[in-house]
Formats: sequence, C-alpha cells, structure tokens
Amino acid sequence: MESKNNNDEIDIFYLFKKFNELLLKGVVLFFRAFNFILRNWIIVLSLLILGLVFAFFTSKENYTPKKSQMLLRVNFDMADYVFNSVDLLNDKIAEKDSLFLKEKGLWDETSIIKEAEMIPIVNFYDIIEKYSDEKNPNDRNLDILVRNLEFEDDLTIAKTFNSQYKYYDIDLKLSPKASYESLENFEKYLNSNKLLISLRDRIIESLKNRVVYNDTMIKQMDRVIESYNTYNPLKSNPNQLYVEKDLNIHQVFVSKLELTKENEALKKEILLSKDVAVVINQPYLAKEKVGLLGKSFVMYPLLFVFIFLAISFFIHAFKTLQHKAEIEMNKAKK
Repeated sequence: MESKNNNDEIDIFYLFKKFNELLLKGVVLFFRAFNFILRNWIIVLSLLILGLVFAFFTSKENYTPKKSQMLLRVNFDMADYVFNSVDLLNDKIAEKDSLFLKEKGLWDETSIIKEAEMIPIVNFYDIIEKYSDEKNPNDRNLDILVRNLEFEDDLTIAKTFNSQYKYYDIDLKLSPKASYESLENFEKYLNSNKLLISLRDRIIESLKNRVVYNDTMIKQMDRVIESYNTYNPLKSNPNQLYVEKDLNIHQVFVSKLELTKENEALKKEILLSKDVAVVINQPYLAKEKVGLLGKSFVMYPLLFVFIFLAISFFIHAFKTLQHKAEIEMNKAKK
C-alpha cells in the first residue's frame, strides 16, 4: 500500500516537473521572439507601414463586397418556376458561365451576383385560400392532404409548401461592382420566359374583362335600385326601367357590395401582376460587414509581420539543424 502511494507521489511530482519545464520553455521562447522583434523593430515597423499603405490602395469602395434584399411577390402560381430560375442562376455562377451571365446583364469581368437565396414568407392564409372551398367552408381538403403526406418534422412540412406562398425574400450576395441596374437586370432575368409573358398577358386581360363586366353589372344594379325607389304605377315612362315591388332589394344591395369588393381586389391584383415576379419593396445596396481580420487595415499589416517572422523562424531552424549536423559529422570523424 505504501509502495503504491509512493509511486503515485512520484508520478505527480514527475508530471509537475514536466509541466514546469514546458512552461519555462514557453516563457523562454516568448522572450526570444519578443527580443527578436525588438532587435528588428525597424523592419517590423516598416512592414506595418507597408501593410497600411497596401490596405489603403486596395480597400477602396470598388473592393468592398455588397449585399441586397428584395421582397418578391410571385404571381400566377409560378413559385416553382422562380425557384428553378434562382437555382439555375446559382449553378451558372458556380460554373462561371460568362456567356449566360453576360446575356442577362449580370457579368462584369466576374459574376455580379455571387449567390441568390429565395426564402418564403410563411403565410398560412395563402395555403388555406388555395386549398379551401369558398362554397363549402367546412371542406377538409387541406386536412386530408396533410394527413396523407409523410413528414419527418415541422421543417419538412414548411418545405412542402415552399412554392405555395405569394411573397418571398430574395437575399443577394453581390460583387463590389454591383449597382441598382444589376438588381433591375436580376428582376428582368426572373421574368424573361416568353411563354410566361404570354400567359401573364392572357391572365391580366381576363382580369380586366372581369372588372368591366362587374362594372356593367353594378351600373345595372344602380338602375334597379333607382327604379325601385322611384316606382310609381300611376306614371308611365317608356324610357324608365320598372321592377316588381316584391323584388328582394336587400339581395341586390348585397350583390352590389360583393361585386364592388371583388373589383377592388381585381384592380389590386392587376396592379401587382405586371410580371410573374414583382419586386414590392425598394431594393437597397449595402456593403458587407466583415470581421476584424477581414478589415484590410488590420489584416495586411499583421500578415506582413507574420510572413517576416515565419521566414525568420525557418531560417533560424535551418541554421540550428545545420549546426547540429556539422557537430555530428565532426564527432564521427574523430
């Protein structure tokens, strides 16, 4: 038992001794490095100044990456198409396909857009509106759909309906040469499909025709209401519209109100449906924020000094090994 305790004490003492030796070596190494920098302070100071000068000429506005964010409305149930267009653009950026990007106005010596990400703005009213039946409020189409799909987690459920929403955030990482014209070219790229342009025109024309039809019906209802209010069987006028007194005038008012609301919604839809993908907000351009080491006025001076110290270390190590090798060779000769 005493022997075991002695061995434990010896092991602890040995580890403590080794730790002190390593600590001493670290202190000595730090002192030598500090002493080396003091002896070569002119070179170190010159490298720091050189790094600052180099940073000054390379950190101008044209060298700062930019970013932007768009609020995008996708019309005509074409979110899948827009997702595919964004994925295709990212693939072309990764491939550095200058011909494709030049054609879209997104190339200036390098790709103007570095990465594009499309993020849905989750709104379950969009899903409910799309899958519910207005004539049957108790319809459970959406409930049946969700129950028959297999989901791993809530995130999978969200991804399943990614293309079912109307509004999306577009996050863009841009090159230093990006401009507001670049953002306009990106929007034009999303709306460049000729087939979808034709589809857009037909849908908008249909919506406008619906507005005209509703306006006509509203005018006719106004005439009916006016005739109902001024009805007098004792006076006859061949140009006046007459209605039966047992007409449900309340239903006429309700129908007129419904058509008026529908027209307001249709006019708003027409205004927001000028393209398949419409930018709702005023896009901005901002410089990317970088960390401390990403700031050139800090990075370059430290980098220059580090390179000098690394080269000096390797030269010192080489000379030390060479000196030891010469000593061993002299011993062997003797």
